Formats: sequence, structure tokens, C-alpha cells
Amino acid sequence: MFRSRILWCATGIVIAAQAASATSAVTSECRLLELAYKVTKAQQDTAFSDILVDCPGYESWTFEMTTRDNSLAFREALNAQKPYKVEKGTETAKILFQRMITRGVPVEIAQALVETRAFDNAVAELEK
Repeated sequence: MFRSRILWCATGIVIAAQAASATSAVTSECRLLELAYKVTKAQQDTAFSDILVDCPGYESWTFEMTTRDNSLAFREALNAQKPYKVEKGTETAKILFQRMITRGVPVEIAQALVETRAFDNAVAELEK
């Protein structure tokens, strides 16, 4: 019984550490997405709320992109020219770059955001 309590406590610590790490990764990615949303809104006067849906503080936001918009964004993400940093970077960097575009960030803005510290931090947190 004592042994099972130790195991249970150790398991709880591991799960708590994983949850904290996941929360940190989500927070870092959402900081990048907030920046993407602000830049998109400033440059184009509109930005889809999809960029920030499910991020902390934006839980009440809903998806605005139509199925057609989503399909086009997905195709754009697959066909977008990847910046050198993404092309030569990790799989996480490639996924994050494509995820920005599929959420509604224009390709040009996503390409520019790859060079920011917010992108580097999000990649680093997601790779932990």
C-alpha cells in the first residue's frame, strides 16, 4: 500500500509537470498568434478570429472562416514558400509555420513572423 502511494504521487508529479509544460507551449504559441492577429489586422483592417480561437483569454471567440476559406488556407499552407529558417529548421518549426497559415494568417505575414523572437520561443516550448 505504501509503495502504491509513492507510485501514485510520483505519477501525479509527472502528470503535473507535463501539464505545466503543455500550458507553457500553448501560451508561447498563443503569444505568436496574438502577434500574427495584430499584424494582420493592422495591415489588412480585418483578421479572422480563427487565429486566436482556443487561446487563453479568447475562449469565447468562435470560428469565422467558412469551409471554403479553411480549404484555401490549408492549400496555401501546404504550398507556401517556406523561409530558409523554416526549411532548414525542425519539423516543429514547419508545423508551426503551416499552422499559422491554416488559422488564417496571410502567407506574407507568417513568413515575416518566422524571424521574430515569438516564433523562436514557441518552437522551443513546443519541442520541450
